[in-house]
Amino acid sequence: MGARGWMSGLAGGLLLIACDGAGTAGAPTFHGDVRPILDANCVECHQAGGIGPTDFTDEAAWAQGAPSWAAAVVASVESGLMPPWKPRDDCHPLANARTLSDADKDTLSAWAAADYPLGKPESYEASTAKVEDPMVSLGTPDRVLAPPVRYTPDPGSPDDYRCFVVDDGVDVETWIQGLRFAPDAVEMVHHAILYRLDAQYADLVAELEADDADPGYTCFGSPGTWNTDTLAAWAPGQVPERYPDGVARKVDQGSLLILQLHYNLLNVDPDAVPDDATAIELWTLPAGETPSQALM
Repeated sequence: MGARGWMSGLAGGLLLIACDGAGTAGAPTFHGDVRPILDANCVECHQAGGIGPTDFTDEAAWAQGAPSWAAAVVASVESGLMPPWKPRDDCHPLANARTLSDADKDTLSAWAAADYPLGKPESYEASTAKVEDPMVSLGTPDRVLAPPVRYTPDPGSPDDYRCFVVDDGVDVETWIQGLRFAPDAVEMVHHAILYRLDAQYADLVAELEADDADPGYTCFGSPGTWNTDTLAAWAPGQVPERYPDGVARKVDQGSLLILQLHYNLLNVDPDAVPDDATAIELWTLPAGETPSQALM
């Protein structure tokens, strides 16, 4: 074979490699490098039935080549839009930050630069990254707070903010060691916040409930116009909140505990909106016991 024929054969071989999805030599591939990143950081929301608008686990999306959403994923990461994480660590490092490492960001950018090569399915290894549940050592929750009845959000609005009284008067002074939100209808629960109100506001809350025909009452921003304490908040991907040993948060006797839920219905069939009973699990100190340090 002449030199020209040999070079033509080499070019053809390289073309076959590129068409086979392996991409540029040394470049990251979807199966080998990108899927594990999505597993560890994205699919909690972006899966079938999840609140994320795109299913990153649907194998049909990459059956014929790079997923149609590949460019959007990389652009969202490079812009800082995804994963959604607003806090900044300019002042001090933050625990449990939901961010990608620089190495993961570089991998996604390099994948895009190589034109999103798919790679070989057999090169995929599921991510071993796992966030340990900090509540395991505390055992069974001491209390579970939940709305009194299941609630079906308003299908006429893409965003439904609803407040539920989950405790209308804490029996005794309580010290919380940790909390874990238990979202129910994950396809539409966008976030949740647990508030504490002083007992003096009980009648005002009761009026709001009485004026609303549905369970709980509609609310946006906070449970009302009065002062509130935020005990905990949750959004998809957040780990349970456990305070350090010897640290606990006080809830005064008589306090009202109100759970605010934000339902987003953009990915829900308006003719088949599910009902929801998102709950919160609490771990508390034994009655009469106080911590060495109170969390303010």
